[in-house]
Amino acid sequence: MAQFVLIVVGVLVALAAESAWSARQDRAREAEYLGALLEEARGNLRAVEVVMDVTERKRAALSQVDSLLSTGRPEESAALFLQSLLQGSGIAVVPQFSRAVFDDLQNSGRLSLIQDDRTRIQIVHSYSLLTAMVERHDRWSDIIASGLHALASRYTPPGIVQQSRPFLVLVEEMVNLSALHRAVRELVVRPELTLEIRAAWRALDAETTILVAVLGATERHTEMLVNAVGLPSAPLRTP
Repeated sequence: MAQFVLIVVGVLVALAAESAWSARQDRAREAEYLGALLEEARGNLRAVEVVMDVTERKRAALSQVDSLLSTGRPEESAALFLQSLLQGSGIAVVPQFSRAVFDDLQNSGRLSLIQDDRTRIQIVHSYSLLTAMVERHDRWSDIIASGLHALASRYTPPGIVQQSRPFLVLVEEMVNLSALHRAVRELVVRPELTLEIRAAWRALDAETTILVAVLGATERHTEMLVNAVGLPSAPLRTP
């Protein structure tokens, strides 16, 4: 009987040790995944901030167009006018949003490694929300008003622009000022120019609204993961 008790106790001790070891392994994997999710969130936050910066540059360029038009003689600053027109009417830039870590966690069945129910639910909800928001921005970028860009490109003398992502820029050494002045004079009398500028402003405002929502959701998601990892909170915006 004593021998049987010793065997049972030995088995129970072994099972307890194995359970404790397994729990430690799970907690280590949980910490690893939370850290990876936080890095993914920070990368997504930087990606959204880059697109926001591009949007602000487009807004500044359109403001420059309006300012030059208000003088009544934009051809006197033809290079600046055309450059601003091309930049302000550029296509929407899509945030390079990543969810690789989350997809691995979910598809591998390891989501249960996140012990805290509230944190686990928040992670799933945040990725669903952010994915929907970015997809909405993607759809908008496909239909964003491009008439102004097409109009500006049609009146831009050939061979003087090059791609400098995400904008087209004038190549100064290739610019023929007289040809540029003539092109701008012809462009500003086109009746559709004012309509296309207004359409570009509406498109830019709508794009900005979507991006502000994406940025806010990404910041909240990142802050939630900072708290889950146990790091001290810090300003999320990059300088």
